Amino acid sequence: GQNVALFGPGFGLAPFGDTASMSSYTVSDTVYQGPNAQPNDFIARENYGYTSTTTAVLFGGGSSVGVETAVLSSYPSGTSYSLATARSLLTATSLGVYAFFAGGRCPTVSVFCPSVNAFSNLVDIIDTTTPGAYVFTTATLSVARRSLGSAAWFPIALFAGGLDDVSESNAVDLYNIVTNVWTTATLSQGRVFPACASMGGRIYCGGGDVASVPSAVVDIYTVATNAWTTATLSAPRFRIAAASLPQQVFFVGGQPSDTVVDIYDQRTGYWSTTTSPNNLFIHTAVATNNQLLSATQTFVAHLNLTLCTLNCPFQCTCPAGFLGTVCSEINECASIPCQNGGTCVDGGGFFNCTCPIGFTGPTCAEIDECASFPCQNGGTCVDQSGSFLCVCVPGFTGALC
Repeated sequence: GQNVALFGPGFGLAPFGDTASMSSYTVSDTVYQGPNAQPNDFIARENYGYTSTTTAVLFGGGSSVGVETAVLSSYPSGTSYSLATARSLLTATSLGVYAFFAGGRCPTVSVFCPSVNAFSNLVDIIDTTTPGAYVFTTATLSVARRSLGSAAWFPIALFAGGLDDVSESNAVDLYNIVTNVWTTATLSQGRVFPACASMGGRIYCGGGDVASVPSAVVDIYTVATNAWTTATLSAPRFRIAAASLPQQVFFVGGQPSDTVVDIYDQRTGYWSTTTSPNNLFIHTAVATNNQLLSATQTFVAHLNLTLCTLNCPFQCTCPAGFLGTVCSEINECASIPCQNGGTCVDGGGFFNCTCPIGFTGPTCAEIDECASFPCQNGGTCVDQSGSFLCVCVPGFTGALC
């Protein structure tokens, strides 16, 4: 149901599902505004958090003209609210009607920020059920940090990595919205600005940088089993963006390989890559309505990919030695085992040779001495190595009956 991509000021983008109430959206390089647009309710800013709930799109915090802000802008209501404290370089995600704005850097001292320009452990939790009357609560991360990644899959909201007071953080905070319980975990590699997206019961956090060195690591959290695995991007990159469709997750752009798009397809279990026509760095991405869009500070790129969601047809061209829908089966006929013009049929772990007239045996290597039907008067020919034997019917005898 996510049919519209809503692009915010500075750089930010979130999927939004209610096309009927849509009043401002961006396609390619043109901005269209409907009759309900209220641009004055938004402020120009960067390094803010953005997410979409089932009822609204929210843009919170960030810095405006170099000064951190606590402003939370809501769309389509146009109402502005305030986060618990001003901060930039925060992250945001959502579960149903609940939005979460976590971490960041604070300009002033507060209960959530011990000093000026300190990193924050604050999590603003916003219930957007009632337009114009949002309910705000707060929680805290296990480690104060900025420039972290986040994504959610019911019932878990996940906040990963970032920069703490010492170095790149491997901290992961997980909030279960059903039990109202916070737990912790660790990434396989601490890093800044990991890009996170969720798909198929898993949350994927990929890329980022470690001491200014790009990372290719993808940490994968399976919600149902509370288990972690890892994968590797085709090229290490930082300031990468992530997005997902029901069956695919995308890691888009980022330096130094800013035209690369890594795609994981849950249907096949395989990773692949494609190339963006644009250089994408310090950008964001969204996949919606079978399209992949990415926005930088100056333009919106439509990545012209052929994507599909459920039950889509696809065809794999397998290399020599493999076959099957996703090339996962060994082709037992790849070595051409059948001789003398025999036809090989792969049987899944074994092969069968269909032999031409005159040949027999498992690989059609033996001459069929019975091919000329030497037995007469209804006799049955039995092929033997280099010879044959005729089994005669009653009343006949002799080598050929």
